[in-house]
Amino acid sequence: MQIADYAGRNVTETTIKDCFIKAGFSENKTSSETEEVDSIKHPIGEGEINPEQWSSIQKDCNTNISFEDFLGVDNELQTCGTMKDNEIVENTNAKISDEENEELDQQEHEKITVKEDEKAVELLRSFLESIENIGTESFGAIATLEKTVQLQKDSMSRKTSIKDFFFWNY
Repeated sequence: MQIADYAGRNVTETTIKDCFIKAGFSENKTSSETEEVDSIKHPIGEGEINPEQWSSIQKDCNTNISFEDFLGVDNELQTCGTMKDNEIVENTNAKISDEENEELDQQEHEKITVKEDEKAVELLRSFLESIENIGTESFGAIATLEKTVQLQKDSMSRKTSIKDFFFWNY
C-alpha cells in the first residue's frame, strides 16, 4: 500500500494530462499532442519484452498465444465492484453494530465488582469440592484466582484510602 501511495504522489500533472489525451478524453487534442504522447517511451525496466522477442519465447514455451493476447490477458479482470446503496448502508450498519457490541462488552466487564469476583471464585471452589477424586492442580488454580482477587481488593482499598485522605485533608 505504501508503494502505491508513493507512486501516486510522484505522478506529475503532465503524465496525467498525456494519459487522458492518449485515451481520447481531451476535447481539444491536436494531432501534434497525440503524436507527442504516442512518441513518449514508458520503459518497464530491464528485461522488457518486445513483440520481436515474443516469437522466441513462443518457441521456448511451446505456445501459440499472440503477444497482444499475452499483454491483454488481464484486461477484463474485475478488480473492484460497484455497491448498491442498500449494500453500503448494510455494511455501515454492521460496522456500527460491531463497534457498539464491543463497547457494551467492555462496559459489562468493567461493571464487575470485587465482591462479585470473590463470590465467583467461592462458587468455583464449592463446585470443585463437590467432585470426587479431583486433582490438586484444580485447587491450585483456585488458590491463584483467590490471590488475584485479594490483590485487586487490596488495590481498591488503597485507592479508596488515598481518596479519603485527600478528601478529609483538603
